[in-house]
Amino acid sequence: MSKLLLFAAFVASSYAAPFVNSVRPRGVGDPVTSLPPKLDYTQYPEIDQAIFITGKYLTAPIVQDAMAIVKKVVPQELLNIPVSTYILYGDVTYHSDPDKYCYWPNSLCVRKTGGNGYIADAYTCSGTKRWGLTYDDGPTSNIVNGIHVSDTSEIRSNLKSLGVKATFFMTGTNIRINPDEAKKNVDEGHQIALHTWTHHPLTTCTNEQIVAEIKYTEAALYEATGKITTYLRPPYGDVDDRVRAIANALGYRIALWDRESTDTATDDADSVLNVIKGWFDRPESFVSLEHDITPFTSSIAVRALKAIADYKNSHGGVFPLQISDMASCNGHQPYAYDSSKLKDWDF
Repeated sequence: MSKLLLFAAFVASSYAAPFVNSVRPRGVGDPVTSLPPKLDYTQYPEIDQAIFITGKYLTAPIVQDAMAIVKKVVPQELLNIPVSTYILYGDVTYHSDPDKYCYWPNSLCVRKTGGNGYIADAYTCSGTKRWGLTYDDGPTSNIVNGIHVSDTSEIRSNLKSLGVKATFFMTGTNIRINPDEAKKNVDEGHQIALHTWTHHPLTTCTNEQIVAEIKYTEAALYEATGKITTYLRPPYGDVDDRVRAIANALGYRIALWDRESTDTATDDADSVLNVIKGWFDRPESFVSLEHDITPFTSSIAVRALKAIADYKNSHGGVFPLQISDMASCNGHQPYAYDSSKLKDWDF
């Protein structure tokens, strides 16, 4: 049998269903049964995070096919949890029992084990002295005099200098604006993951809107990188069991954090840097939240990485924590599909 036929047989045996639509009825970390559709620019929602996804974007097959899966596997009780009222940014009015449905903003509730309709969240690192390093909201590009400054690229450069990998939770809108930066995150060995299309609090979205936030971002990420990820970070940590179950049904684990830099809550860069430096000598493992959304937040991220390098230089090249991407520090599979694996075949 020729190598080409062997390859075809491998693909057929590994992926029983053809890659023809956006439906992905799988468990978290399981191989995909279909790939996202190729969308032209008119089929994507607006690149405007102030606008909720509505209208034709909700009735499109990419959303409705996935909704059919959600309705089959998510308990009706969870689908019936009331939608929150949106106020501004991460501020919402929650209309159900925050304890019963594990609403994270109320008490930092996380699902440590699976339940009826959902699986356990990822929110820290397993083991001891592990640091899961994560950045939200990019990718961004800020070029000054022909040089990347205080953006995703400069963060990557400093990560490379340290020999460290991180997780970049990217929004669909910014993936569409900066697809090359999204691809470079992958090419340099970092984990990439979803952070929704509009960055709205997900409990303020209807079931169809939650699906749309996921599926359009998934399509943009796959188009830019050739990967389908297994992590979804809800903006502002705004998640309850309705959001959790819908994400899980579509193959995504909710990814939270337990150390926050406060880089979006202040204009005092030095105070944020001191918060981050305070993590250096902590014995427990954790996942941190920083942002690469603005030059200000990205500049702090760069300064923090340089502070790690300075610490190592002053301590004989040793840093007390093992820094990695979030999936690695939890032993999770970061991708459900990776097109680069197919390129390893020698025809």
